[in-house]
Amino acid sequence: MSGEPWRQQRRVALTILRNVGLGKSTLEDKIKEEIDFFIESLKSIHGTKVDFNEFIGSSVANNVSILMFGHRFEISESQLQKGKKYLPK
Repeated sequence: MSGEPWRQQRRVALTILRNVGLGKSTLEDKIKEEIDFFIESLKSIHGTKVDFNEFIGSSVANNVSILMFGHRFEISESQLQKGKKYLPK
């Protein structure tokens, strides 16, 4: 793709990304906050067997949720668990 269609798509994509925080410290802050939640969750399960893929998946899903909906879920929340079943494995 090139020319005017490419410019239009680029313009739309950049507008959308700016609206969700691209180039703003708030986006970075939200991601760092989710990392902090992730680390605290790991600390809370000390000594317990856990599916690490599940933990990582929940954290990634929360980052996407924060960007798209402005809301994060607790890792154990059933809505997050239900929503994840629709994501590719």
